[in-house]
Amino acid sequence: NHPYSGSRNDLTHIVTVDSNSINKIDYLKDMPIPKNLKTNSLHHQAIDELGVDLVSIARCKGYGKTIEAIAHKNLPIVAVQYHPEEIHDSFAINLVNCLLNYANINEVKIIENVFVK
Repeated sequence: NHPYSGSRNDLTHIVTVDSNSINKIDYLKDMPIPKNLKTNSLHHQAIDELGVDLVSIARCKGYGKTIEAIAHKNLPIVAVQYHPEEIHDSFAINLVNCLLNYANINEVKIIENVFVK
């Protein structure tokens, strides 16, 4: 649980990226990803157990090392537990642009934050 009552674009805590995990995933290993990210994580739920072929790639420094980002080992699937669309730094903007470009190239439709092909 990340208790916070401020604005959704306030950067509330630091997320540490696991470069060892990133380097084992072919589609991520050459991507310029900062070691630490300031995020606006406001969630009250978190991943307890990773599914098959999913890897933790970033964790919160506080709150019991909560998983904040995961990736699939082989498929180009990345999920984050914060809101990069509301952060205005270069990494967050690039992350959102990559997602939108992928959706456009693959004719994915966005319906209420759910992607459908």
